[in-house]
Amino acid sequence: IAASTGEYICYVDGDDWLSFDYIQSYVSHMADDSADVVIASHYKEFVGNFERVDNNIAYGFYNKREMIEKVYPYVLSDKYFFRHGIYTYSWGKMYKRSVAVDFQLNVPDNLHIGEDAAFLYPLLFAAKSIAIIDYCGYVYRQRPNSILKVFDNHDKEVSDLIELSHYLKERLSPYDKESNI
Repeated sequence: IAASTGEYICYVDGDDWLSFDYIQSYVSHMADDSADVVIASHYKEFVGNFERVDNNIAYGFYNKREMIEKVYPYVLSDKYFFRHGIYTYSWGKMYKRSVAVDFQLNVPDNLHIGEDAAFLYPLLFAAKSIAIIDYCGYVYRQRPNSILKVFDNHDKEVSDLIELSHYLKERLSPYDKESNI
């Protein structure tokens, strides 16, 4: 990301794939909406089964005031137990490079769980606007033996989650008064 020179950034995991119109769809929303971040739905593919996964905040363009009222209170959890308002993945979104680069480069190397959340959530709180679009062009492939499904050391997992929690608390604390997080 430090070497990138384009206006926009998007991430794609190595075993996932995109619809043919993916980049164009995002770029057109970035240009039309002047959003700092464009967020869409995705398909989850697990052993040949496909499921559409939508974010749990309504489609639309949100300026800073609307983000404070309609996005921030629900971004981490949309009032249902452990259901994100906006999913933590860095992929499936497009970012203005000018907004994203510092947040990505500041994620500590010692975070081993939740690196996407450590990048995404502070960026969302700093963004001036976002667009959540009704588009589904990213296919997230999940494998039965993936690192996300297999944990051998639960103490290490708990320690990593605590580290992530401390990092997010530190990075989000400047926004707690304006956003009621």
